[in-house]
Amino acid sequence: MKKLFLLLTFFLVSENYAQTEVEAEKNFQKIKEILSSENDFGKLKSKLDSVKLTFKDQRNNFVDYYLNRSIDFGLDHNRIRVQFDTWQYQIDLITKNDSIYLKSLKTEYFKKYSFENLNKNALKDYLEKRNLFYKSNKTYKDLLKEISLDEIFAMYCGDGSPYTKEGLKIKKLVENGNVEKLKKILSSFNCERQSFAVLGFNLLTEKKVDYPKEYKKLIKHLKERNSELQICSGCITGLIEKVY
Repeated sequence: MKKLFLLLTFFLVSENYAQTEVEAEKNFQKIKEILSSENDFGKLKSKLDSVKLTFKDQRNNFVDYYLNRSIDFGLDHNRIRVQFDTWQYQIDLITKNDSIYLKSLKTEYFKKYSFENLNKNALKDYLEKRNLFYKSNKTYKDLLKEISLDEIFAMYCGDGSPYTKEGLKIKKLVENGNVEKLKKILSSFNCERQSFAVLGFNLLTEKKVDYPKEYKKLIKHLKERNSELQICSGCITGLIEKVY
């Protein structure tokens, strides 16, 4: 009897999972269709908002224009968070004015549903200038991967203020005086990771550890750029603030 109960439970869970995946995929395909066919940011926003209006439950279905920040040389990183039928999707875009040069779509729950597209011709000059400026060797693949990282900039976060995963990593790099690794993080396309590196170099300065002047110029640039970051305050994560 126990085996029969477990077997029935397994089939019910499997059926429910399959049904919810169908819903998640259905909404993913709706968003992907809009994203893949639209290269104008204003029109993209209008189309996403129109889809949201098709849902009866307007309170729990939303389109949140979460981030809009500079990533150097006249380009911006936009992040849109979408929730349709309880499923959440993350859209990352690289834009200049209203032109979209990079698109990324993913959902946390079903990793296989993802979409990426970029305009190499439009981004070629940006990538070359940025690699020269940061003394890095970043690729288009790095750009797609790093721009869609969902990072929180915080050395400590949560009840009791324990070290965050990235905060602990920076602490160890500082303790080991690993300047080159910090420089590599400083060159990331992800603004939160860049700020972690800035924090690491600040801690090195407090310890009287010197590092090349060219790194100091990059740190000065990032502080002046002062892009908005996802931060943690106490136990509250996902707040958007400028930290410099």
